[in-house]
Amino acid sequence: MHPRALRPFVAACLALAALTLPLFAGSAPPARAATDAEVRDALDRAIDWYAQRQLPDGSFGTNSGLDPAWGLLGLAGAGAHAADLRPGGDAAAPTAQEGQLKIWTVNEPSDWWAFSHEQATDWQRAILQAHAIGLQPTRLSAGRNLLAGMASFYRDGWFTSQSSLFNHTLFGLLALSALPVPDTLLARTAAIVASNQHDDGGYTSYPATDPATRARPSDIDSTGAAIGALCAAGRTADDPAVAGGIAFLRSRQAANGAIGNVNSTSWALDGLGECGLRRGAPDWTADDESTIDWLLSQQATSGPHAGAWLVNGNPNEYMTSDAMRAIGAAAFVVDPPARANPADPVVRQPPAVADGTVVPVALVVDAGRGTPRLCATDAPVGATVAAVLEAARSTSRPAGCVNALTVGDDGIVTAIDHATGGGWLASLHGGAEQPAGPQAVGFGEIVSLRLVDPDPVYFEVDRLDFGVQPIGLLSGARRVSLRNASAEPVSIRAVRLAGEDGGDFALVGDDCRGETLAPDESCSVGVRYAPSRAGFGSALLTVAVTGADASPAIALVGEGTSLPAGPPGWPGPAGAEGPAGAAGEPGAAGSPGAPGAAGAQGPRGARGRQGARGPAGRSVRVSCRLAGAKRLRCRAVATGTAKRSRRVAARSSTRLRRAGRVWARGPLRDVRATRTLPAGSYRLEVKHRGRWLRGELRLVRRSPAAARPAATIGVLR
Repeated sequence: MHPRALRPFVAACLALAALTLPLFAGSAPPARAATDAEVRDALDRAIDWYAQRQLPDGSFGTNSGLDPAWGLLGLAGAGAHAADLRPGGDAAAPTAQEGQLKIWTVNEPSDWWAFSHEQATDWQRAILQAHAIGLQPTRLSAGRNLLAGMASFYRDGWFTSQSSLFNHTLFGLLALSALPVPDTLLARTAAIVASNQHDDGGYTSYPATDPATRARPSDIDSTGAAIGALCAAGRTADDPAVAGGIAFLRSRQAANGAIGNVNSTSWALDGLGECGLRRGAPDWTADDESTIDWLLSQQATSGPHAGAWLVNGNPNEYMTSDAMRAIGAAAFVVDPPARANPADPVVRQPPAVADGTVVPVALVVDAGRGTPRLCATDAPVGATVAAVLEAARSTSRPAGCVNALTVGDDGIVTAIDHATGGGWLASLHGGAEQPAGPQAVGFGEIVSLRLVDPDPVYFEVDRLDFGVQPIGLLSGARRVSLRNASAEPVSIRAVRLAGEDGGDFALVGDDCRGETLAPDESCSVGVRYAPSRAGFGSALLTVAVTGADASPAIALVGEGTSLPAGPPGWPGPAGAEGPAGAAGEPGAAGSPGAPGAAGAQGPRGARGRQGARGPAGRSVRVSCRLAGAKRLRCRAVATGTAKRSRRVAARSSTRLRRAGRVWARGPLRDVRATRTLPAGSYRLEVKHRGRWLRGELRLVRRSPAAARPAATIGVLR
């Protein structure tokens, strides 16, 4: 029975629970401080405030860690259908339904993932949101099937793993309850949830698989989600796994009615509501009603944020959406509300996808042992159930969904993973069961397979999941029991490993081969896993039973991964010097370096050749006469290049040199010597305009009888 059909039945069971549980004592009509009209007014104010956050594309924005699409659940719970919400009330603008559909089907996946990589909760949250806004979660588009995406995280009733956040499994069960999946799948995950109940009756966001963890205190939010998921999956308020959670939540209620903060109080009310405890129910108490009153008191009723729930005076969208959902629907799984125009469809028609288009397909394979598998594959629209199973045998998410398949000539599936029994039945999207195989699978249909009257000799689990294992390293041994549930003894002839990755698994401690099992007797086999490559691997563990056509089998799955790098070791000793390598190609020329320091002065070089004669410079013509044996009177005229002459000042300093010594000095007009000037050649130096001009001067005798030499005219340069 689908959980939606169970809701009236749940309410009826609650009346019986009141007779046995003090928790629900009291049959008087529940007290109400707030009237239905006041509650409706509060919800309308919240809708008006939240609608102002709608963006021009119709959506409430992409996910940046806290998904704004949570608001869609709150609005639906408050009675506002997403297909009726348009930005600013503009009839031509996209609706909230259209805006969110675009985020899921057109935008990059990171726009609706909570983190940089996908998690199970991304798909689970989207399933709940899509259901609430009138979309079909498995038929959003040809490429987007939300259940197929979530299926890749399923691990034998858990979602992601037994060590991951327990929220993944809690919301996995909530999401499954919103879809037409088999009751056995809901029951399997519900059993996992119930097995993680803490000693105080509640639950937490982490698994509680050992006594020490179960002894820790529970939290309000996780307990609300857990009992909500259990009841949505078909359990009732008198179930110990649910009743303990209800008692825990009520024990955390404060005198003012609050059960924690606004968000925690909302989640507590959602969990209670999923179990039939809501306003108007027979077992709703005055204390329960005070929780509604407290939640209403936290809403802003006037001012710019009227309708919102506030945090430190500031409006909070997430808190407001939680409060709307708790007050309006009191549920985590919110059905789409009625449309503003009753003639408009509550659920949007899926897009038309042509036969032959390859799309994601979700499968549930139940071998009749209470441990169904949930997986996904890709197959063409219109393919038969047998063809979809063959696609899953080739590739599935997670790996190992179907490892062996036998189909008869009539197209009927006779064995999946060697399990035969009384035959396999198939149901498409919750429809009637028929012999599995020839049915055509339509776009977005969930394929559910069930084995009738399974073989009496069977493994007690239908798969062993070794999780992530380093390549080349053997895992620890995992043991599995083989049971004989028939009325006759059976003999085990052989235990084998088969499948593409069978060589990556090894049998250890085989207690079954050659044994004869009496009725209700069992034996066990150990298996270890050493992956030879990265990625998912799968194989089959099969048993040959004497006198039986069936071969009991279970799937073996695991994922190979590279070993993480360890810390660097200590440096080793230096090795011997190796031979010189071949010369490499010359490298490119480097950029010029900085100038170096000046070197020492080198030896004097050889005398160079005489240079070409330069242009004539300024010259001075000098004429001198002897004014005695030791005196010269000279006059000089400077001649320029422009043929202009200028007389040199008579007081210009003058020297007369010969053989390296000065023989006479003084002004040009009166050059005096210290001794008699002999005839011969002298160097005459005259200082003119700051520089010394030099030339040759020759003193000669005019005649042999002359007693004194005479001076000749010299040219100074």
